[in-house]
Amino acid sequence: MSKVKKSEAPKAPENAREYPSVSTLGLSDHVPEAIDLRPYTPELGDTYEHALAAALVATFARTGAPLPFVPSPEHLKAAGGHEGVSKYGVRELGVRMGEPPTEYDLTADAVALTIEVFTVDSTGDQKLKDACAAFAAGHVVRIGDAFLVAYGLDGLVATNAVVKLEGVDVQVWKVCRP
Repeated sequence: MSKVKKSEAPKAPENAREYPSVSTLGLSDHVPEAIDLRPYTPELGDTYEHALAAALVATFARTGAPLPFVPSPEHLKAAGGHEGVSKYGVRELGVRMGEPPTEYDLTADAVALTIEVFTVDSTGDQKLKDACAAFAAGHVVRIGDAFLVAYGLDGLVATNAVVKLEGVDVQVWKVCRP
């Protein structure tokens, strides 16, 4: 029996300054001590695309305007991650696509979303504050190859594990429906 392959997360650009700084979002200095979206986060699998799908579900559930379905990790992979989401939208878990996927496969019945990426270029305690403030403001926070779903007494909890900020790229994704 063969092992399931983990897909590679798209790498952040070598020069993270290609994205605007998270400071341009004007985040609040006053954030709750803890936020936990784990009850809204489906357990889908252990790939980057599974984590992205779960993070999108949790983010929209939190706003009170949930997505009408769980996004398909297969579609997210075929679309090319967050860049593809802005171009093609998201499709429902379980959709079938051709190999290679056609334009129809990527767009049929898709819910349009846009994603703007910001980099957290601060360090130390400020990096933690920026990540928590962005999460508290309703943004998706990518920490390395994981996505934040809770912070507080348990530390920073991502879609697949407790995470640390040291030595990893942190991005804030402003995700919305156009």
